[in-house]
Amino acid sequence: TDPIPLFVENVKWNKDSFMQWYFANKPDCIITVGNDAGHWLQEETIRIPEDVGLFSVWGIDEEQPQSFSYFNVSLELLAKTSIEVLSDRLNSNRRGVPLRRRSILLSSDLVNLNSLRPIG
Repeated sequence: TDPIPLFVENVKWNKDSFMQWYFANKPDCIITVGNDAGHWLQEETIRIPEDVGLFSVWGIDEEQPQSFSYFNVSLELLAKTSIEVLSDRLNSNRRGVPLRRRSILLSSDLVNLNSLRPIG
């Protein structure tokens, strides 16, 4: 089968556009940021996790309470890592945009709020 197209919208991030995408594609699981998508699904009486699983890759305890399972991102660890990267660039006298992209993976705690189905 063809892969489901991503719903990546800055301008059209609203319930109508999202629900149109959802009904056209019927995904098994949605990976999102924040609570919007989950609340829109629930308003349409779509059950989470029975009808669709939902997971947020970005949750911060200090922000709005998360309603669905998420990674609890440590802002302190993110800030320390950013400072280390900047300090390393300054100490090695590197300037400008690097020729090769560098990725840094920070681990986060999984907060399970029962919005994902068990793997079958």
